[in-house]
Amino acid sequence: MSDSPVNHPEILIDLFGRHLLSLVLRVTDKSASSPQAQRQILVPGVHLLAHDKNFFLTAGHILQQIDRALTRDLFSIDKAMIADVFSADRITNYPIPFEFSRQSCHYVVDDSRGLDIGLIELTDYYIRLMKANGILPITEVNWARQHTISFEYYFVLGFPTQFNPGDQVPPGQASLSPVLVPAYPLDAAQDDDQCTDEATFCAQLPNDCTVDFDGMSGGPIFGIRTKPKVEYWIVAIQRSWLPIRKVIIGSRVPTIGWLVTWAVEQMEKYQGPRQ
Repeated sequence: MSDSPVNHPEILIDLFGRHLLSLVLRVTDKSASSPQAQRQILVPGVHLLAHDKNFFLTAGHILQQIDRALTRDLFSIDKAMIADVFSADRITNYPIPFEFSRQSCHYVVDDSRGLDIGLIELTDYYIRLMKANGILPITEVNWARQHTISFEYYFVLGFPTQFNPGDQVPPGQASLSPVLVPAYPLDAAQDDDQCTDEATFCAQLPNDCTVDFDGMSGGPIFGIRTKPKVEYWIVAIQRSWLPIRKVIIGSRVPTIGWLVTWAVEQMEKYQGPRQ
């Protein structure tokens, strides 16, 4: 299988890059220890299409942290962008200027139920630009049949702070270096204190993995099979990790997809469909 894409990370990044996004925030810190210090915050994510409504999907605790920091006036947001520049079919390498609004952000963080979901509503304007730059959404087709698929390989994609130090990016610019890491799924029998519910995905990182997963939360976890042909699905959104054991934990996309679809349906029932 020397010609298999799993042996060529550059091919996989081209494939998976059609889904990878990042919210990029340029912020000015207001804390006493670093007054007026400027830095970059990266929030990995993907485009989710659920019940004809578009979202930027990421880990909920990241949006929660940003919301709490803004509430406590720990930093101000100087500029926001959506980086959609990782597809092999992209036509531009420039991120999309984004109007960040706390009112368009929604998050659910409930470890007891394996839920860590963050959503930012996206207007048609941003969707048109992302589509033109080669970005593909997760749709119901992606999650409805996952339980019937046997995957051969798994990979997680994101922006570890280790390789994306936010305090070293010149003002007015954005710097993003995605990292792809293989992973090996665990089940409840192997890791019963973490994988006890159907909403949670757990995987073991390679023993020789030196990537610090700080900053990877919100990144997509892909499952791929090579027979009868090469196909892949986004199986989970990475939400945390256990560094000593080198275990990553994610929220499964089928659970997210069904929950978001149900929530949108309920909203439209009481508010009426979007015009």
